[in-house]
Amino acid sequence: MHEALMLFESIANSRYFEKSGLVLFLNKLDLFTEKVSSGRSRIRDHFPDFQGSNTDVAAGQKFFSDKFRNLVRDPTKEVYVHGTTATDTNLLEKTMKSVQDMIVQRNLHSLML
Repeated sequence: MHEALMLFESIANSRYFEKSGLVLFLNKLDLFTEKVSSGRSRIRDHFPDFQGSNTDVAAGQKFFSDKFRNLVRDPTKEVYVHGTTATDTNLLEKTMKSVQDMIVQRNLHSLML
């Protein structure tokens, strides 16, 4: 996860993507849920700044979602984070809704200028 955070930070803040919105999929949510809820994997062991219960899946998801979002230096950049599984049949729907929202936000922003 530490490597994923570093890679995301370099991409999210790259000059090549400064005008791009971001859609981040945190995959294998089913495995995350299983490991965290059972106590087999303790988030705080790897991320001491995690304040939630080591078995609270929702707190863990929010923690990682916020961790990725906080790496984006531009506060106006749209960032959409979705937890998914490889068999998520709604993945395309989530993607399309995120893209539609980005387009609407940008059009509204350009009309206000």
